[in-house]
Amino acid sequence: MARAIFKSWFVDFDPVKAKMEGRVPSGMDADTEALFPVELVESELGLIPKGWEVVSLDKIAEMIRGRSYKSAELEDSPTALVTLKSFNRGGGFRQDGFKSYSGKFKPDQVVEPGECVVACTDVTQKAEVVGRAALVESSYEHDTLVASLDVTV
Repeated sequence: MARAIFKSWFVDFDPVKAKMEGRVPSGMDADTEALFPVELVESELGLIPKGWEVVSLDKIAEMIRGRSYKSAELEDSPTALVTLKSFNRGGGFRQDGFKSYSGKFKPDQVVEPGECVVACTDVTQKAEVVGRAALVESSYEHDTLVASLDVTV
């Protein structure tokens, strides 16, 4: 359902098109409707809502690469790595994907529950998780969570 709403609002621009036709966009309250303009304009990607702009992700978000680690650092610890195993194949977060980790890390590689992580590699044959996003959940067993090398915060 979330995917369908996202596509409708931010890919197909259905609320803008409805307003252009004089219709009330379906499935949203007046405050949400007010966030969408009444016009589409040409951009380098095609038509987009007036007032919106095309920018690369690094212009609006800071992306932090995770920590490279050695297998010897994967031992019981209050710290855990958020790894590719933390991603469900269809998207979303898996609690059983944490790996206890005893190595060093930078403060900006710490991941807080509720932060978004993106799988930036996938060595499996189908590459099912590359590009997938997940909201990190708290660990019941670990106090600190650190992004692994294959994960971007």
